[in-house]
Amino acid sequence: MKRLIFILWLAVRALAADYYVDPVSGSDAAAGTIGAPWRTLQNSVKKGYPAVFLQPGDTLWLRGGTYTGTDQHIDLSIRNGSPVSGTSGNPITIKAYPGETPMLSGGRLGDANIGRKFMFLGLNWWVLDGLSFDDNYLHLQIKNGSNWVAQNCS
Repeated sequence: MKRLIFILWLAVRALAADYYVDPVSGSDAAAGTIGAPWRTLQNSVKKGYPAVFLQPGDTLWLRGGTYTGTDQHIDLSIRNGSPVSGTSGNPITIKAYPGETPMLSGGRLGDANIGRKFMFLGLNWWVLDGLSFDDNYLHLQIKNGSNWVAQNCS
């Protein structure tokens, strides 16, 4: 039985994917790979229509640079489709690319884009790792969810 569980765990991990976002040189028409990253956060978690969301075990790597503007926020809620939760063994991770600092910026006072946000409603088993938020970033809202980890964030 333990062997079967281990094999199933390996199969799920094999399906996990790594995706990349680069606010400087990415393109939302790209494949989301290290060589062809997406440009925007919202596009990266919700690609196409109907939306194809990140899946359990997936990692979204944010390259260094400043993420600002109306398309550089994440709104994962029921009103924007049916986002997916991770699992205890396979959380969904949004993580800084090694050696780089992704800065999530709410814009400048007076800008129309001020107050961008991360909003996750009703989602479980997600990890935020190594992200930086400036003073104008409106908020990180995690509501009606559980088993979240935020680490190495500032």
